[in-house]
This record gives sequence, structure tokens and C-alpha cells, in this order.
Amino acid sequence: MALSNCAAQRNGETATTSCLVLGDDLPLFKFGLLTDIQHADKDTVSFEGRPQRYRESLGKLQAALQHLSDISQKPQPQQDLIQPLSFLLTLGDVIDGYGDDDSASAAAKTSKDLKQVAGLISSILQDIPARHVLGNHCLAAPRSQLLEALGMPGSYYSVQLPAKWKLIVLDTTDMSLHSGYPQESSQMQQALQWLQAHPKEQHANAEAWNGGLSAAQMTWLQLELAEAAMADQRVIVACHHPLAPGSAPQQYLAWNYEAVLQLLEQHAGTVRMVFSGHYHPGGYVQRAGIHFVVFEGILEAPLDSNAYAVVEVWRNMALVRAYGVGSSRELLFE
Repeated sequence: MALSNCAAQRNGETATTSCLVLGDDLPLFKFGLLTDIQHADKDTVSFEGRPQRYRESLGKLQAALQHLSDISQKPQPQQDLIQPLSFLLTLGDVIDGYGDDDSASAAAKTSKDLKQVAGLISSILQDIPARHVLGNHCLAAPRSQLLEALGMPGSYYSVQLPAKWKLIVLDTTDMSLHSGYPQESSQMQQALQWLQAHPKEQHANAEAWNGGLSAAQMTWLQLELAEAAMADQRVIVACHHPLAPGSAPQQYLAWNYEAVLQLLEQHAGTVRMVFSGHYHPGGYVQRAGIHFVVFEGILEAPLDSNAYAVVEVWRNMALVRAYGVGSSRELLFE
């Protein structure tokens, strides 16, 4: 596939990628993507000067899902071909929880919120599988309840995709203060040790809302990347917390992002894209030929807008076709 005159732009409500596409009629596959819904029955608040509209997020999710369903069933623009979405990818924080309220009523509301989000996704995207990532706010619900409600095989896992592509989902809440693991667990002990060794005065990302990969998950990731390289696969990595400086402010990065980055960059010919949420305004940086994209969150989209995307994966590039306040991008594979 070859492209010319391709530029990311925003056009009112819909951010589009304007491209002249030559060669292939259809991408290898495409999928829907959204992040940071943070559904909760709470009043709107301001965070860092940005409104967070909890009660409006479920309606925005419904609108996004309906549009993604329509895209999956209708012919491509200027074509007579239909290519369904291969899956939906959510990048974490599907719910928000109720802060320090540990009452039974708050737990019941959190459970209800989770069921509403999961039910909406399954009812609208009936034939499209959903691949979820855990975020820090997700852990307002018990980890076991999350995995069951969202149909996740584990908190970190991999999925084989079409055309020798592979999706690797990481859990950046695995080593954190909000992991939900017992105090005596290896994950919690590693979290406490990491914070002790990384004082916030010298490490801006040593925030309680962040987390990282445990030693066991790092070993698993190394094996997954090695297997993908041996099989000549290309990899998309998905995680909640951003991993690359420059893609988001330092205080939003995963705790042990440096170790994860080093591992990913060792497999730069295999890993092509890393998709994250967490930092709602979004961001982007490229390192070692890997595209690190932080997607805009639904929670902070204006009342009359939204934030979601369709990612088209072609042979030599990926196109992020964003809607609402999202940023469309052209990601060339070197």
C-alpha cells in the first residue's frame, strides 16, 4: 500500500485522516478503540482545569459503540466493500468508583456501574469481541469481579490477530497500591519496595494513581516478545499507563516505565505500536521506530462531543481515524 498527501487534521466534530490510498482495497484488519470512560453516578468535577463529566460518560459510550457498530456493518467510504471490526479495545478505567467511600452502598453502586458498562458493550457490539485493559480506577471493583464482568482471561494476556499480528495486553496496576492484592502478596511487596526506592521528590511518576509491571509480568512479557519475534509477528502493546516520556507528562507514566521501555525497544522490529490511556488530553511520541500513542479519554470530552477511534492496520502503516476530540494519526512502520 502506498499513500500520498496524507495528513492528520481535525474537521469540526470528527477528526479525520485525509489520505489518497493506492494499492490495497482494505486494511489487514481494523478495530475500535476508546478509553477512560470512568462511569459513575457522581457530579462533574474539575481536575487540572478540565471538567470530568461522570454522569455523561455512559451516554457518550453508547453513542460511540453505536457508531462503531454502524462502521462495522457498512461499506467503506467510496467503496462497495464491507470489513467488520475485528475487535474493540478499551484502554482502562471503564468505571471510576467512589473514592474513599468503602461502604456497602458504594460497593453496590460500583458493581452496578461495571455491569452497566459491560452490558452496554456486549449488547451493542454483539458479534465484535472486546479486549479490555485494567486501569487504576477499575480497581474500585474487586479484581476477580472485573475479570469476570469484562470477560478477561487474566489481567495481562495476549491475543493472536489477523495477518501475523499479535496484541499484548499489559497490566500496569499489577504492582501498585490499588492492585487489590493482599498486603503479603509479592505484587504488593514489590509496590512498597518500589515506592521506597523512588521518592516522589525525585520521581514525579511516584503517584498513587500510577503502577507498574511486577517481576512475574516482566518475565512473561519478555517471553511473549521473544515468541512473537521468532514467529515473525508484529505486535501491538496495550496498557493503561503511558510508557514513554513525551507521550504524557512525567507524573502520568507507569512506575517502572524505563525497564518496560528497554524491553520493548530491544524488540523494536517486532513491536510497532504501544497504545495507552490514563492521561485524558492524549499525546504521542515515537522512539526506536515504535509509535507510542496516548488516546483522549471519553470522560473529559465536551458535552457536545466524544472521544473514540477506529484503527486501521495496513501492511506498512496504521491509520488512527478519530472521532470527536480525538487526534487522527498516520503511523508509518519503518
